[in-house]
Formats: sequence, C-alpha cells, structure tokens
Amino acid sequence: MLRNALKKTNSEGFIDEDHTGKHSNHAKLDTKQFIRDHIESIPKIESHYLRAQSSRDYIDGSLNISTLYHFEFNISWYTSKKDQCTLCANYANSNKDRKKDLQQEYDDHIRNKEKFRVEKKLDVALAKTDQSIIVSVYDLQAVFPSPLR
Repeated sequence: MLRNALKKTNSEGFIDEDHTGKHSNHAKLDTKQFIRDHIESIPKIESHYLRAQSSRDYIDGSLNISTLYHFEFNISWYTSKKDQCTLCANYANSNKDRKKDLQQEYDDHIRNKEKFRVEKKLDVALAKTDQSIIVSVYDLQAVFPSPLR
C-alpha cells in the first residue's frame, strides 16, 4: 500500500488526483444500437410448448456462429479436399522472391508428380487386363514415422 502511495506522488510530494471512473472507454450508444439491431435481425422462433407462459424468443438451433459469419461476411474456414505437400504449400504461399528461389525445385516436383501419375495409370490399366498383377498405392509420407529430409 505504501509503495502505491509513493508511486502516485508528484514532484511536490502530493498524491495525484484519482482518475477512477473518468475514462471514456465505454461502449457508445450508437455501437450498442448497432449490436441490438444486429441481434434483432436474427430470425427467432417461439417456444413450442410454453408459448402461453413465456415471452422469451429463441434462435433456431440450426443457426450458429459459423452460419452467422456465412450470412454476414460470406466467409468460412477452409478445409482442403486434398492433402497438399509441404513444397506445393510453401510455393503457393510464398512471395515473388521466395517463388524465384523455389521455382526449379517446384518445377522438378511437378514433373515428377505428372510422371508418377502416368506410371500409376499405366499400372492400373495393366492390372485390369492381367489378373496376376495387383496395384497398391500408399502415401509413404503418412506412414513413415520420421521425416524423409
């Protein structure tokens, strides 16, 4: 307590005026009204069983934060349909200078990807015609317990 009092003393030795409650950090009326208007814009339903006894409105259970963001901002969380390798993700998310550095490695990677796709397609076609051949495809990066690099 003494430490706080000493901190609050000015150069003449007097304690400065207390500024408690004198800030303007509260929500403005127009902000509150904006929030009220937004809440009022959300469709509500009455209680099915307690209509006569309750004046409370309810928000439909199918409405949640995610759907509100969708309606309000037309955004949602991206979930990829396919996995993307680290190199492709790094290349896609890089700036121009970094892309120049990665360009050769990325081009080789894409060529290899296309080459392996063609080989896989040929192997699958061969397996369909020759019953003694079985084609099995594994994502080795997913099954290796440690990084390859």
